[in-house]
Amino acid sequence: MDPWTAAETVNARTLPLLYGTLLCFTVILLLLRHAPKAPAVAGGRLIRVGGIVLLTLGFVAVLNLLNLWLALGAVILTLALWLGERRYLMIGLLAVCVPLAGWLGIEVLLGLHLPD
Repeated sequence: MDPWTAAETVNARTLPLLYGTLLCFTVILLLLRHAPKAPAVAGGRLIRVGGIVLLTLGFVAVLNLLNLWLALGAVILTLALWLGERRYLMIGLLAVCVPLAGWLGIEVLLGLHLPD
């Protein structure tokens, strides 16, 4: 990171730290969530959390192929489907609006250009 923005409060490291923290918080909530009342398949929770970890690693892998905002929309879409969300309109809106809000807030309003 260049020395001019390294000392600022909001810089190129802020967004990945924010997303990583929110993702860790989500995974912890999934792990601490009460078990379902119906008998579950043994290891079903481990498979679900393992899938989230694999999707996160996939997100990191596609960052080099896509830009941050497209990769973020793709990971939101796949995570919502993986976690069982079936309201497709809401998934689509979430996968479009969150990256759009990030792009508007970070690149347009703050003027921080994130390299592709």
